[in-house]
Amino acid sequence: MQVLATGRNLGLEVVTQEARNAEDINRAVDALAAQHVEAINVLAAASFWAARVAILDRMRDLGLPAIYFWRWFTEQGGLISFAPAQDEGDRLLARQLIRVLNGAEPAKLPILQPTKFELVINFKTAKSLGLAIPPSLLARADEVIE
Repeated sequence: MQVLATGRNLGLEVVTQEARNAEDINRAVDALAAQHVEAINVLAAASFWAARVAILDRMRDLGLPAIYFWRWFTEQGGLISFAPAQDEGDRLLARQLIRVLNGAEPAKLPILQPTKFELVINFKTAKSLGLAIPPSLLARADEVIE
């Protein structure tokens, strides 16, 4: 798994927990908190989107910083999100839809990869967690929520 290798290369210990539904998510977050992790990376998964409010509430209750795949999390109180820009995803989806409507076979369509990503930082959340966000990271952010 690339995340584990990257963590090792950076001198970080990466701890993983598998979660497939709301109950698993709570169990996984609690297990990570019990291991005193310093931060959590909430990956893109439909089950995480479905449990988004519960995830944010749990992170807030435990005082855990997290990075999310969807900017919605950051807009609603999460610390940081880094993901393909929404307009980029919409554009790629529209391109594929047009191809299908023009008769292309969906299974034969190329996989399109986004090229535009956005970094959103919730500065208010950082302050509540007692975190100092480096000025260089703030300067790179596409949006900083005050």
